[in-house]
Amino acid sequence: MLLLAWLSIVQSWIPAFGQPRSGRRAVAQALGTLLALGRRTLSRSLWALGKQQQDWSADYKLHARARWDPAELGPVVAELIAKALPAEPVYGA
Repeated sequence: MLLLAWLSIVQSWIPAFGQPRSGRRAVAQALGTLLALGRRTLSRSLWALGKQQQDWSADYKLHARARWDPAELGPVVAELIAKALPAEPVYGA
């Protein structure tokens, strides 16, 4: 259940990317980062996803060449935080 909630959050990032496949790749990398042990490098994320024997060039291009606007992720995160907060302040809880 926690994984499904997390995936629904990161899948809301997809529209911030120029192409849906870039957004899906970013979501996959985020999952790999969550699963990776030790330092959270891109290569460890890809290993955590079982991609150690695949070509990583597209994954690296996501960070080097893909068009996406980090500022577009801000409103998504802010909206998620607003939904998680109670409507009224809770005092003395």
